[in-house]
Amino acid sequence: MMRWAMRRKDESGSILVLSVVGVVLAVISTALAVDLGRLAQDKRTDQKVADLAALDASRDLTQACARAKASVVRNGMPASTLTCSDPASNPAGDVVRGNIAAGVFTVNAAGTAVRVKVHSAFKTVFPFVTGPNGLDVKGIAAKCSPAGFTIGSSLATIDTSRSTLLNSMIGRMIGGSSLSLSLVSWQGLASGSVTLDQLRTQLASMGFSVGSVSSLLSTDLTLAQFFQATANALTAKGDTANATLFNTLKVAATSTVKMHLGQFLTVAQDAEGVALGSRFNLFQLLTAAAEASAVNGNSFIDVANVGITVPGVASTAMHLKVIEPPMIWFGTDCKPEIKTTGQVQLTVTPTLNLNVTVGLSVLNVVNAMPINLTAAGATGVLKTVNCTSSPGITVTVDPKAFSGSATLATLRVKLLGLPLLDVPTTNVTPSIDGPAVDVSFSYPGEFSPTAASKHIGSQPVGLQSLTNVTAGSPTLLGVLPLGVTSGQIVTAVINALHTVIGDVDNSVLTPLLKDLGLDIGGADVTALADAYKPLQCGQPGLVG
Repeated sequence: MMRWAMRRKDESGSILVLSVVGVVLAVISTALAVDLGRLAQDKRTDQKVADLAALDASRDLTQACARAKASVVRNGMPASTLTCSDPASNPAGDVVRGNIAAGVFTVNAAGTAVRVKVHSAFKTVFPFVTGPNGLDVKGIAAKCSPAGFTIGSSLATIDTSRSTLLNSMIGRMIGGSSLSLSLVSWQGLASGSVTLDQLRTQLASMGFSVGSVSSLLSTDLTLAQFFQATANALTAKGDTANATLFNTLKVAATSTVKMHLGQFLTVAQDAEGVALGSRFNLFQLLTAAAEASAVNGNSFIDVANVGITVPGVASTAMHLKVIEPPMIWFGTDCKPEIKTTGQVQLTVTPTLNLNVTVGLSVLNVVNAMPINLTAAGATGVLKTVNCTSSPGITVTVDPKAFSGSATLATLRVKLLGLPLLDVPTTNVTPSIDGPAVDVSFSYPGEFSPTAASKHIGSQPVGLQSLTNVTAGSPTLLGVLPLGVTSGQIVTAVINALHTVIGDVDNSVLTPLLKDLGLDIGGADVTALADAYKPLQCGQPGLVG
C-alpha cells in the first residue's frame, strides 16, 4: 500500500506538464490557422487588383503602365507597388507587354497582351510563426475576340432516308420507340433556331434556378423538361410549327434519365454574352440533348431494322453505344480550348438476301454480316477571329482515328432454295486518322442558322474500299452446278459483298453518323455568332 501511494505521489505533476504542452500546441495551431487565413485572403484581394489592372492596361497598350497604376490606386493600393520598365531591358518588370500562345506569356515590346505584377507587404501576427515577407501576384490580359462553333451533327439538307433513320435512332434515344415525324418536320427543325437566353427565360419560368450561365449549364433536366422549355421559347417567338414538334417530342420523351446542357455546351466566362445571344439550330440541339441523355443512360440502343432499302439486303439492324455527344463551344481566341466530339461504338448488321450469278447459275446468299466500328469523332480549336475587312473565324479541325474490328460470319449459299455452301468470312476494317484542317467561315453568310455546316474529310465513309472481306474454307452442303467450282462461288460472293457494304455505307452508315455528329475521317463544323450583334473583336479579357 505504501509503495502504491509513493508511485502516485511521484506522478502527481504529469497532467500539468501535458496540459502545458497541449496549450502551447493549440496556440501554435491557432496562430498558424490565423496567419494562413490572412495570407489566403490577402492573396485573393491582390489577385483581383492585379487582374483589374491587367484588364485596364490591355484597353490601351501604349499607355499600359499609366493605366495599370491608376487601376491599382482606384482599388486601394499605392501606385508605388508597380514599376514600369522597357521589356527589352527588364522583362521581369511589373507591367510588361508580350504575346500569349497556348497559355504561355512571352515578352514582346510590340505584343498584344500585358502582364501586371502586384506586390504587397505581409507580416505574420504571431512572432513564432514565420511566413513570407510580402506577396507577389500577376494578372495577364489581352484584347480577345469571342466566337463559337459546333463540331457535330450536320446541317445539310435532310432527305427521306435521313428522316427514316432519325425516327428510328432519336426515337429510341428519347423513349425507347420509333418516332413518326415527317420529312417536312425534320427539315423544319433543321431550319429553325432558338437562343440560349430564350431557353434560360423559359427554364426560369418553369422553376429552375438558371440565373447565371454556369447554373444554366449545370442544371439537371429530363429530355421532356428540355423539350418543354424549347417549345415554350419557340411559341414566345412565334414559331408555332416547330413549337408543336417539340411538344410532340416532349410526349415521346418518356426516359427519366437526366442530362445537363454542359454535357454538350461549353461557355468560357469571357464569351457568356455571345453565347446567350447566339441562335442555336433546333436540329443540332435535339440530337445533342438526345445523345447526352443516352450517355447518362449508359445503355446500348438497338434497332432491329432501320427501314432503309438497300439492294441485296433484307433488313439492316443497328447496335449503338453513345460515348460522347456533339459539342457546342463558346470562348475566345486568347484562350483556345480543344473540344472533342462524337464518340460511339456501332455495329451495323445487314441481313443479306443477295443474288449472285456464277456461270449459268443464279445463287442466293443469305445470313447476317456484322460491321463493327469505333468512331472517335474529331477535335476543334478556335484559331482566329477576324473583324477587319474580311470578318469571320477560322477553326482548326482534326478528325480522330476510327477503327473496325474483325467480324466472323458464315454466309449460306443456296441454289433453287436448297443449301449449297457455307462460306466463313472475316470482315476487317483498318484504323484511319485524317489530317488536321483549318476551316474558315465568312461572317455573316457562312454562320448559323442561315448557312449549312462545312464538311471536312471523307464523304461517304468509304467502307467499300476500306473493308477487306476474306473467306475461309467453305463447307459443301449440296451438289455443285456443272462446270462450277466452290472457289468460283466464294470469289463471286466476296466481290458482291464489297458492293453491298458500299451500298450500306452510302444509304445507312454515312447519313446516320452525320446526324449523330460523327464522321469517319471527317467532321461537320458550324460557325456561331451573337444573333443581335456583329463579331465582337478586341474585348479585354483575362488570359492568365
